[in-house]
Amino acid sequence: MTENKLAAPSLPEAVNGVLNLGNVQNEFIQVIIRPYAKIDRGDKITVLFNSVNDQNDFLRYAYVSDPDDFPPKGIAIKIQPLSAFSNDQFNVSYVVESRAANLSSSKPLSITIKNAPGAEADVQYHQAAYGGFYLKGLIDSWIVPLDYAISQNSDVLISMLGDLPAPLGGGALQDDGAVLTLSQRTQAVGELKPVGTMTYTAKQWVFALSGSGVALKKGDELSLALKSDANLSVTVTI
Repeated sequence: MTENKLAAPSLPEAVNGVLNLGNVQNEFIQVIIRPYAKIDRGDKITVLFNSVNDQNDFLRYAYVSDPDDFPPKGIAIKIQPLSAFSNDQFNVSYVVESRAANLSSSKPLSITIKNAPGAEADVQYHQAAYGGFYLKGLIDSWIVPLDYAISQNSDVLISMLGDLPAPLGGGALQDDGAVLTLSQRTQAVGELKPVGTMTYTAKQWVFALSGSGVALKKGDELSLALKSDANLSVTVTI
């Protein structure tokens, strides 16, 4: 296992080191990862937002589906929802992990977040779109912004994306039999436990709770993991 320092990421929406979320026009911000040496299919890019106060850390994932399509100016990774942010100073960096488990980490970029949506706002749910080829394992994680519960299957909304091009190399937009596992990590216990599963069969998604329901607390971590490599074309609201 080797480790090499990569160039720091960039945030187009940040001005002079300040990211004013009150001026962001979209429901996401972008983190730009510049081309790096030995870009390979299946590379996992983990973007980390590390709070200077060690209270509001979070991360996001992306995968390289085809190195030939890596943009010369860098790949843009969408960070959403904006409710994941807090008014704080962050060191933003990323780690590239190849399928051979070689790790390369970047230099950090220091930014200050202003006008972040508060936990008291109406944003209660996490919504994200997953489009393209994903490798098995963790594909997303986020921090619960406030207390709420997932008490029935209909509390998790799943819909297909309809505007994606065909996957590189051909094949269906959505792999039949794809399974996503939703898990919770509580602050008190720190153990990851399954909440439910999302299964794609017969051209539709179905969510099933693992038990009778789960109570989420502000600061808990939720994550989505893919059971096996698959093409995804789906939006999830939790």
